Order: sequence, then structure tokens, then C-alpha cells
Amino acid sequence: MGVAVVGIDSVSRLNFMRQLPKSYMALTQKLGAVVFQGFNKVGYNTLPNIVPILTGWYSSEQGFHQFDLNLFIFFFEPEIT
Repeated sequence: MGVAVVGIDSVSRLNFMRQLPKSYMALTQKLGAVVFQGFNKVGYNTLPNIVPILTGWYSSEQGFHQFDLNLFIFFFEPEIT
């Protein structure tokens, strides 16, 4: 089973729905995407915001400040090629 996580930086969920309605409909209705309605940002850029989704920990709690997936402890075993 494959899971794709799509994160869109610098735009809120409501603004994405308002400004890109066709993209939102394609993701949610045609592809069956799940929208994380209770998700809030925890940092200023991609790394501190995506790490908690993938690991359950803040990136600072794991002690890493660079985006190297080999360094993080995941809930699952990622296939990194």
C-alpha cells in the first residue's frame, strides 16, 4: 500500500479551497484525499511542519535541523531510494 502526503506551504486550507477550487475538488473527490482540518503550523517553514506529521515529534525534539529523512525516527519504515 502506498501513501502520498501532499503538503502545501504558505497557504491556509480555507484559502486553498477559495483560490484553487478545482485542485481542491480533484484532490478530495476524484483522488479521495483526506484533509487534516485540525492541523496547525508549528514552525515557519516546511521542515518543522512536516516532521510532526511523519514522526509525531517536533524536529527540535529529535535534535535535527536539516531535512535528511535518514535521521528521523518514524512511526513506519520509509522506503528511501
